[in-house]
Amino acid sequence: MTEATVARPAALPSGLGFLVRVVSVPMLGFVAFGVGLAIGIPSDRVDLFGLMIVTATLILTVVAVDRSRPRERRNLLLTIFSFSYFCFFVVPVLAFYLGDEGYTIERSPSPIRLTPIDVTRGMFAALVGYALLLAGYVVPIGAWISRVAPRMKREWSAEAAIGVALISIPLGWAVILGHQFGLIPARAGSGVLGAVGMGASFGIGLLALAFQRYRSKAALLLLILVSPPTMMFNFFTASKMLFLMPLVMIAIVHVIVTRQLRLWWIVGFVLVMAAFYPIAKEYREYMYASGRSAVQVIASPQGAFHVIQGVLDGYRPIDYMKLGLEATASRLQGLDILSTILRDAGTRVPFQGGWSLAYIPIAYVPRLFWPGKPALIIGGWVTENFCYPGIESSTGSTWMGELYFNFGWLGIVVGMILLGIWFRVLQESFLGTDATIPSMLAGVVTIWMLATGVGGDLLGPTNTVIFNVAPIFLMHLLVRTMTPPPARMPPPL
Repeated sequence: MTEATVARPAALPSGLGFLVRVVSVPMLGFVAFGVGLAIGIPSDRVDLFGLMIVTATLILTVVAVDRSRPRERRNLLLTIFSFSYFCFFVVPVLAFYLGDEGYTIERSPSPIRLTPIDVTRGMFAALVGYALLLAGYVVPIGAWISRVAPRMKREWSAEAAIGVALISIPLGWAVILGHQFGLIPARAGSGVLGAVGMGASFGIGLLALAFQRYRSKAALLLLILVSPPTMMFNFFTASKMLFLMPLVMIAIVHVIVTRQLRLWWIVGFVLVMAAFYPIAKEYREYMYASGRSAVQVIASPQGAFHVIQGVLDGYRPIDYMKLGLEATASRLQGLDILSTILRDAGTRVPFQGGWSLAYIPIAYVPRLFWPGKPALIIGGWVTENFCYPGIESSTGSTWMGELYFNFGWLGIVVGMILLGIWFRVLQESFLGTDATIPSMLAGVVTIWMLATGVGGDLLGPTNTVIFNVAPIFLMHLLVRTMTPPPARMPPPL
């Protein structure tokens, strides 16, 4: 047995270092609260500020404690999700709601403007929701379920991983282009085909895994060849998330393999998104006004380039980045709609009794067998009932918001605990140090879906995850059946 095949011993955290990390975050939170009071937080926002500090402290303490754990026991999914949760529910308070900007009609998600009391209730729900998710995560139920759940234990060779990527990427592009050209009818459904379409991006994650685990030069070359055109095409769709997705896939793979999350990566992601946001906003308006698809714009891009140049020429660099950061903070937030739902559900809008949650099992019925199957989208209903009636738009409710407008506080309590259990199942199944390449790919998919989906509906963390992981299991069965085990195993994580 060679030295490379021996797993690294678990390094226990230093007692003093662990204590410093655990204590320092609450102490900083206490100091921040005192500073806020000293500089004059308005009296009707002190409760909001305090709840925000408690939520931020809890989130950052969870991250700090996890970083102190041995590498093989780190909860990568929970840590990355926690940073996303921080952006969606803590940053908006600092950016909008301690001052007056968040309470203007321009910032309000509905014609009825939010008040500090409304936002304080929303912040309380965000704190409770995160705490309950943690409670569900730490109870052993999720770990027990993961032990009996199917696993992808057979490792893939570098050649097999590259081969699967070379299949999934073209299939994904076929679905994307078929949608752009109107060749895919609505009755074909969106769940399975959407998962196949995401293969164009998830294939990049698979190439990154082949490079990280085997140092495959072929995988690196393909990664360099595929990523730029994917980003360029996604740029012309005006989707900020899709534009950054190849870079995010590479970053998540690096985090899973090294089991470390660098803070500057998160800062860099926000800055890149802020730099792209003003351009994407103007370009999206141009694309919708012209009625052209991304393919049509690429075929004749002069008008799009003129719009982009106009945006860049219209601002000084510092003003441009300020605009982008404000727009990003506005986009990456769920506190406004959560506060609105808590204010209006059960009064102006009756509690719904769970009809939107019924979409989770309904989604598994193929539309080919049920032509009258309803569109499994609640964003339009949320817009109509909680935002602006008569406006054709899709508004994410947040997970807590959907649970609340169905069952009130009981829905939040039960639903967030169940989500915490589900998070633990996914972490234990796909992101352990014994994970194979297909398992890690499923982990990449899971992290992406959950970290970006907290502002949406509950189909995201449930069915969307399953629909995107299922093809990986199917492909693993084919690889295991048709290819021999790797002649050379990758080094231990």
